[in-house]
Amino acid sequence: HIEIVKILLTQPDLDPYPIQRGPDLDYFVPGPVHEMPINEALILGNEVIVQILLEDRRFKLDYRSLAAASKGGNERLVKICLQGAPLKDEYWSERPLCIAANLGHEAAMALLLEDGRLDPNKPNDYRQTPLDCAASRGHNNIVRILLDRDDVELDLTDLSQRTPFSNAARHGNIGIMKLLLESGKVDPESRDSNRRTPLSRAAENKEPAAVSFLLATGKVDPDAKCDRRRTPLSWAASNGVPDTVRVLLETGCVNPNSTDEDGRTPISLAAGRSNYFELNRPEWPNPSDKLGYICKLLQGRLDLASGPNIESRQRVVSRAGRPDPLYIVEQLLAFDEVNPDLADNMGQTPLMFAAQNRQVDVVRLLMATGKVNPDRRDNDGWTAKTHAEKRSKPKSGGYDADGWDAWESSFDGP
Repeated sequence: HIEIVKILLTQPDLDPYPIQRGPDLDYFVPGPVHEMPINEALILGNEVIVQILLEDRRFKLDYRSLAAASKGGNERLVKICLQGAPLKDEYWSERPLCIAANLGHEAAMALLLEDGRLDPNKPNDYRQTPLDCAASRGHNNIVRILLDRDDVELDLTDLSQRTPFSNAARHGNIGIMKLLLESGKVDPESRDSNRRTPLSRAAENKEPAAVSFLLATGKVDPDAKCDRRRTPLSWAASNGVPDTVRVLLETGCVNPNSTDEDGRTPISLAAGRSNYFELNRPEWPNPSDKLGYICKLLQGRLDLASGPNIESRQRVVSRAGRPDPLYIVEQLLAFDEVNPDLADNMGQTPLMFAAQNRQVDVVRLLMATGKVNPDRRDNDGWTAKTHAEKRSKPKSGGYDADGWDAWESSFDGP
């Protein structure tokens, strides 16, 4: 509102710098960048208001103005700040280069680098370098600008020990992954603070194209385990990414029965996710009917519970935007070496997890293999039927023996 700004500037008692004063303090604490009128105008990229304010002696560029102009991305305002604003980068919570890289302001980025006074490797508060910001956000042109320089380090890590390549893989930015690999200066098998590789991150974050790209390089281990002993296949199965599961299995280089720190296999992780989507069918007027069908299935009565309508299920699941365990379990069971009855450290099997989550179709699929034992008991003596009926157990240490017995007695026995 240019005219209102002009009217306000005619007031002699106008305070140009909003400040926070203590009751007994003889100094002031400047507010954040957006509270300073001139910096607000820089962020908005409003050249007219910036010029009006600069013509008033009460307003000056400060050490945060360049960061504000970088956020706005206006090329002319960035030039003005480079010429007239003090460059005290120790006061920047977010550095101008990181801001421009994060927001994809190519012209501003080129100007800042051309100036030569800013370190292109200096990270922000999250230890992210400009290259890391651009790689994470998918700004290919900014990555190219940085790669054209000899002074940019390509494998610096952030607070989580992830490299720009790892963050590009995590977000599925394949074009940037190619640019970084072509430099020959990045490690496609770098490990972050959780011992996770770029492949592991891509598999978890539902980026099957990035997974395929990494596997095609021949430079990554498709079965690498993280600090939780989970493989990329385990992460994909746990997060519901059927395409990634398929691609990893087709390599022939992954162990489909690998166990994590809890002793859980990929098929166990797939069956055990409580946020998976289960399509309600006409024969289930209400959710409690699922228990009856699961009990029939566990008794071997596969003929009493109809199979799923795959096309309807795909359509509804896609619209709901939720992962579906059925296709992952199907893909895993297609491999003869997969053992669908392996128990974890608590003695719980994939069938128990599926029953607990009342995943009727997954229970049907597991029972149809003839390789699972519905009467098997876990470490607490629960069968799959018990898990379906009671759904969850008290947390260990939260109940004494009498409390546990009282809780169990409130349900029908297995």
